[in-house]
Amino acid sequence: MKKIYTTISILMLTAAVSFGQGNVVVNNAPTKAKLSHQDNQEPVKATASSNEKAPGDVIWSEDFTGGFPTDWYVMDNTGNGYNWVLDPGVSNVTGDYTNATPIASTSGGNYMLLNGDGYNSPLPPSPIDMDAYFQTNGIMLNGEANVTVRFQQKFRLCCQASAALNLVVSTDSTFATNVGTFDVRQGVAINTQSADPITQSVNITSIVGGYTGRIYLRFHWALGASHYYWSVDDIEVIETVNNDLVISRGYYGSLFVPYTRIPVSQIQPIDFSAFATNVGAADQLNSILTADINGGTFTGTSAPMTIVSGATDSLFTTTSFTPPTSVGIPYNVTLTVSSDSVETTPSNNAETFPPFEVSQYTYAIDDHSATPGNGGGFNTNVTPPTEEFEAGNYYDVIANDNGYAIQVVVGSNTQAGAIIDAALYDISTGNFVEVTGTRTTPYVTTAADVANNNLITLVFPGAPVSLTAGLTYFAAVHAYAGAGEFYYGTSGTSPDGQGTAAQGSLIFYPNMASPNAGENFYTTATPMVRLSFDPNIGVNELDANAINFNVYPNPSTTGEFTINLNSTESNNVNLAVTNVIGQTIINKTIAVSGQTTETISLADYSKGVYFLTVNNETV
Repeated sequence: MKKIYTTISILMLTAAVSFGQGNVVVNNAPTKAKLSHQDNQEPVKATASSNEKAPGDVIWSEDFTGGFPTDWYVMDNTGNGYNWVLDPGVSNVTGDYTNATPIASTSGGNYMLLNGDGYNSPLPPSPIDMDAYFQTNGIMLNGEANVTVRFQQKFRLCCQASAALNLVVSTDSTFATNVGTFDVRQGVAINTQSADPITQSVNITSIVGGYTGRIYLRFHWALGASHYYWSVDDIEVIETVNNDLVISRGYYGSLFVPYTRIPVSQIQPIDFSAFATNVGAADQLNSILTADINGGTFTGTSAPMTIVSGATDSLFTTTSFTPPTSVGIPYNVTLTVSSDSVETTPSNNAETFPPFEVSQYTYAIDDHSATPGNGGGFNTNVTPPTEEFEAGNYYDVIANDNGYAIQVVVGSNTQAGAIIDAALYDISTGNFVEVTGTRTTPYVTTAADVANNNLITLVFPGAPVSLTAGLTYFAAVHAYAGAGEFYYGTSGTSPDGQGTAAQGSLIFYPNMASPNAGENFYTTATPMVRLSFDPNIGVNELDANAINFNVYPNPSTTGEFTINLNSTESNNVNLAVTNVIGQTIINKTIAVSGQTTETISLADYSKGVYFLTVNNETV
């Protein structure tokens, strides 16, 4: 039986689009607290007695084996008691979004934790951004010329690209003077799990080089993120090593988007870039970025430059890689920063990426994982939660071609019976303008779709749809409200717009053209939403007596729908409309010969989802 799922909805005019979620500022007095000292043991520390230190030598250290030092303290600037805690190695990181394991630090056992996810679970009407730090006591320096703070961390943040994890250093215990603030996020995108652990080195020579006296450290999760957590362990102050470049925000892609599947018709040059930070004491001469594909299939380098101690510079290869038209060859990219000097810690000089490849017809940004994550679902950041949404990815068209469908992987959290459709938007005007003929027939997810993470192909009713070279399009899956919660599959990490790459993935409630205020977000968990150029999609062999039809407009703003029917012979056709609880509200028979048009009206019924059945034909 052929079912057409139609909806009556009222669309709002579009508002200005923003790609992040607004901060929530809580104007309460800060709260300050000390943590109890575990087992009455003394903290593990080492204080230098002279400045006769070699590069890499430890001046001072703390691994929390003896608990939280009695002369340290924690500070919550939100006024809600959202303080750092000492976790004894049995994770406190629980809440709505994650259930992470303890940090796999070298010392193991105790570590410091700020559990934003737990503090915001269950979610309040407006999730509160974390703003808290823990501060050391005075750490004695004896005139060391070059000083670095080294520690291990693990974290995940949500929901603003500007969210900051800072190491703050001062020679003043009140941090009123001689203060340095250093970003320690190391380029990890929002909503993305960091490595476990990251060994982070921060050159603080600009603040305390040559200083004799006590310095103070703060580990500060500043405003801008409300969820997930930050774990810190094995903190050291060391004499800075001479040669230490660190790579971050490595990027490969075309037109600032890292495509993982590029149709033959859309092949374009692949560019490479990365940030390099010199955390060593010596200036790094002839610093370069090297991009390698498949161990020498392609090698490109940036122009050499000097990166002075403590500086960060962006490096771009001077040549691009244009893949051949051969389909299905995986291209593995490795980016490496180097200089004339021998690296002290080469392990932080390279980044690798999941492979990309040329496809026959598929355009994609996701990593094609066989075990996808989940994205979408209700927006629980508002009360009541918003159910309806659209989400997907940008796609640049560089050569005229025809689009035929949008494909989406069903996430495992989806409820069987959830209804979805899809549409393509043209954003060349700066607004989301739905491309005529691309709003697909709604599809009802099945238990098998959910269990198997099925790839659903939603064919454009107006296929083929002409796509114009030089334009950027947005392929969106649309989840209806009131018929079961839908989650799209996720795979890989989309850019957050803070590095070379532009934001590539969005989710708006209820739709791209007219999102609710404060409910239009970018996402770094890449939606498995793809654009297909395959002309064979949706071609069915129909028998001679088949009845073909389409319905428009769908959705309808007035409640009236036109059904175009076409039959090669004269037929009596039954039309039936039912609501979501199975009640038949319209049932009629019409005569069809050749092309016939029939209009039905649901203007007297409540807005919502309705089901249209036309005889027994199935497309």
